[in-house]
Amino acid sequence: MQKSKPRIYHVTEYGADPTGKADSTKAIRKAVADACAATTGQWLIAGVNNLGGAEVHLDGGLYLIDAPITLPAGSGNIKIHGGSLRASDDFPTDRYLIELSASPNVSSQTNTTIGDGAASSSYNYEYVTLRGLLLDANYRGGGITVVDGLRTVIDDCYIVHFASEAVSVLSGHETLIRASFIGQHITAGGDPGEKNFSGTGISLAGNDNIVTDVVIFSAGVGILVSGQANIFTGVHCYNKATGFGGTGIYLKLPGLTQTRITNCYLDYTGIVAEDPVQLLISSSFFLGDANVVLKSINGVAKGVEIVDNMFAGGDSGIDIVALEGNFTDVDQVNVNRNTAKGMTVRGTAARAAVHGNGTRWEVDFSPVLLFPDRIGNVQYALQSDTAFCRHALRTVSGNAVVIESDVAVQGTVHVEVNQAPANGVIERVKLGHAVACSPHSDVAKSDSILAPTGKLRSEARVAQLGQQIPRKLPASRSFFAAISLSLPLPDCGSAEASITSLSDPRVDLTPQLGRTSLSFPLPELYCPIVLATDLTPQPLFVRMFGPSSTSHCSFLKLTTAGKYEITTVGYVQDSK
Repeated sequence: MQKSKPRIYHVTEYGADPTGKADSTKAIRKAVADACAATTGQWLIAGVNNLGGAEVHLDGGLYLIDAPITLPAGSGNIKIHGGSLRASDDFPTDRYLIELSASPNVSSQTNTTIGDGAASSSYNYEYVTLRGLLLDANYRGGGITVVDGLRTVIDDCYIVHFASEAVSVLSGHETLIRASFIGQHITAGGDPGEKNFSGTGISLAGNDNIVTDVVIFSAGVGILVSGQANIFTGVHCYNKATGFGGTGIYLKLPGLTQTRITNCYLDYTGIVAEDPVQLLISSSFFLGDANVVLKSINGVAKGVEIVDNMFAGGDSGIDIVALEGNFTDVDQVNVNRNTAKGMTVRGTAARAAVHGNGTRWEVDFSPVLLFPDRIGNVQYALQSDTAFCRHALRTVSGNAVVIESDVAVQGTVHVEVNQAPANGVIERVKLGHAVACSPHSDVAKSDSILAPTGKLRSEARVAQLGQQIPRKLPASRSFFAAISLSLPLPDCGSAEASITSLSDPRVDLTPQLGRTSLSFPLPELYCPIVLATDLTPQPLFVRMFGPSSTSHCSFLKLTTAGKYEITTVGYVQDSK
C-alpha cells in the first residue's frame, strides 16, 4: 500500500474508522505491523531493531477496538501518536488497549513485585514513544502495559475508564511517564461516587522509572510502587480521599525502595511506605489531612528523609507523619523542617524551653517526636537568673529528658533532642589501633568493640582520638574507645568499678583487680577511666556507680591480648 510519507503509517489508509462507529482493530494492527517490519538494519540494545523513528499516526480520529494493539518484540525507535482509542464492550477485561509485551496473554500486573530489584537481563523494546493519545478503557481492562521495556516514553496522554491500571510497568528500565492525566472516572473532585473509585493509576513493578507532571484525578490508588529507584516530581494526586480508603502513592516493596518524591501535591490522599529504605519525600504539599504513613512489615526504617514539606488539615489531630506498627530496626531517619496548619507536627528532632525555680527540670517530647522512647542525642543549656550552679543531664526515658542542678535556682533550661541516628547505628573511626563505636549497637559480639548498654549518647563523632591512646601500650596491642556518656556520672568525689565476667555475670572479678576505687573530677560528663588487670583475657562487664546516687552507666568490653583497657573517651563532639 502506498504510504503518504516514508515511515509514517496513517491508520486511516489501512481502513481504520476515525468516527469510532466501526471496529478498527485489524486496520491499526496492520499499520503497526508494517511500521515494525520496515527495519533499517541498525540495532539499539541487543535484539531490538532501530526502526528509524517510524510513526503510526492515528490522524486525530477516535477508534473503536475489541482487542489490544500490540507491538511485536524487538521494536525500537517508533512512535504511536495523535488520536484516541476506545475499548468496545467485547474488549477482554484482563488486557490493555496498548501492549508492549512479548507475551500474547499479558494480564493485570497490580501488586506484582520483582525479585532482587535487578532489571531484566533481556529487553524486548527500546525507545518506544506513546504521545498525544486519549485511551478510554470503557471499564473493561487497562490502558497501557510495558513489559521488559527500555527507555519507553508515555507523554501527553489522557487515560480514563480503566478497570485495572491506567499504566502498568513490569520489570524493564527507565520508563518516562510525563505530562499526562489519569482517572478511572472523569471528574474534577468532589465526586459523589468517590467512595467507589477503584483501580490503580500507575503501577510500577520496575526500576529507575520517572513520573513527572502527572495528574491522577480518580483511582483507588494513585501510584503503586513495587520497584526501586523511582522518581516522582510534580505529581498531583486527588484520586480518592484517605478517609474513603484511597492512597495517593503506595510504596509496596518492603525495604530498599530508594524512592524520591519531590514537589508533589497530595490532595486529600496521602503516601504509605512499607519498611522504607532510602526514601526521600521533600518540598511537597499535603492537603486535607493527607499525611505520610510509615508502615511496618519487618520493623525496618533506614535512610528516610521527610523534610521541607507543607501540611494542611482540618484540626482533627492527624499527625503529619504517622507510624503503623512497631519499628525495631531504625537508622538515619530524619523527619524535620516540615510545617503544618490544622495538623499535628511530629518529627525526629525537637526543642523546648522550661522555666522554673528548683533543682529539677523535666521536658516530655512525646507529643512531638515520631518514634516512642528513642532519643539518641540530647543537648541542653541552663540559663540561671540567680546564681551559678552545677547541673547535669540525669535521665532520658520515654522521650522525656530530666535535668538536675545541685542547688535550687531560678532559670530556664533549653533542650534540643534528636532521634536520628537511633539503635543499630555504628560509627567507627580508626586511628592506629583505636576504634570508636556508637552505643545501643548490637555488635558487642564482635572482637573489636566496646558497646555501652546504658542510656548513652548515640550520635557522636570522635575527634583528636589519638591524644587519648596511652603511650605505655605497645603499638601491636589493640585499644578500644567508646563514645562518651550522655548521663552524668554520680556527683561524688570518686566512683567504684565493679567488674564481672561477660560470659558469667555471677563471677565477680573485682577483687582480682589492682584497684577498685578511681578518683576523677565530678560531675564532669566526659571522664577518661582506665582499668588494668593481668587476668586471663575474657570479655568483661563494667559497671560504674557512686554511693550517693542511683544513676549508673554500663559497658561491655572485649579484651586485648593479656590486658584489659576499659576507657571512655573525653574528646567527643556532637554530630550535626
